[in-house]
Amino acid sequence: MSQPPELRLVTEAKLLGALMPGGYIADAIAAAVGNAGGAPGGGGSGDAYTYVQAVPLATWVIPNPFGREPNVDVYVAGELVETDVRATDQLISISFPAPTVGRAALS
Repeated sequence: MSQPPELRLVTEAKLLGALMPGGYIADAIAAAVGNAGGAPGGGGSGDAYTYVQAVPLATWVIPNPFGREPNVDVYVAGELVETDVRATDQLISISFPAPTVGRAALS
């Protein structure tokens, strides 16, 4: 019998968290649970969208769901951070000095 999607994602996040430098298992689990049943990388509706980056990458590339330059708040380990954010009407790019997991709140 297979696991429900939410449990499978939490299990995968725990495995990912165990491999992540710095032990950001809480971010990995929150990212996996936040991703359950949503669009790839996150979810959202209307004029707000949350993108979750569960795999550490130095640059996150996000499809722009708004077709305009959005407001972007970036969170790492639950803390709001300042980093390089570039946006077009089609893509949003968020860059870090090292591979990073977290989430971006777009509006």
